[in-house]
Amino acid sequence: MQVSSKQTPCPCCGRVRTNHCRFNLDGSYPIVLCHDGVSSGPPPNLQIGETLDFAGIKWALVGKGKGHSGNSHEFRPHREREQWGDWTPSADLLQMQQARRSLAIHSIDRFFERFQQAWDVKDFHSLPMPALRQAFDLIYAVEQEGLALARSIQTIWREHPDLRDRHKSRFEAYLKNLRYQRQDVDDFRQHYLGEVI
Repeated sequence: MQVSSKQTPCPCCGRVRTNHCRFNLDGSYPIVLCHDGVSSGPPPNLQIGETLDFAGIKWALVGKGKGHSGNSHEFRPHREREQWGDWTPSADLLQMQQARRSLAIHSIDRFFERFQQAWDVKDFHSLPMPALRQAFDLIYAVEQEGLALARSIQTIWREHPDLRDRHKSRFEAYLKNLRYQRQDVDDFRQHYLGEVI
């Protein structure tokens, strides 16, 4: 199962800061275990049997108090009662393909937004020290997010040729620009701040 992180946000609540949420959108066992939290998690008043739309499909809450810590809501793809008799694995497979596509689009769009934040950093010489440190942290973090996404991007390109045709060259250019930007950060820290990298 995947865990919530910056590279793989929870499809239910969008959690990126911790690994509390767990989910599997692939194969014959689709499940989302969304962790309750103070600032994130599923709606607190959601009852078993009620549904939420996320990752491109409708999910039903089938249990509370689940997961390794007993603090997660369990979601499964929703099917109307009258549809159970007509259920086929291919229907679930199609839903999972749609969910994976939605997640892929979300991951790519999020990386493009994060790249723009890093790329919009002002000239290092013009920033006061606290802002300079924040800019350095942002550039390092976004480069790492891009490299993490690059490890799974070939699967996305293979499964979704239209996304590859639309985004591959931009994605690769952004990764290259981030590498140069991070090298600029390292050079600035060495030559202007006297730091050892």
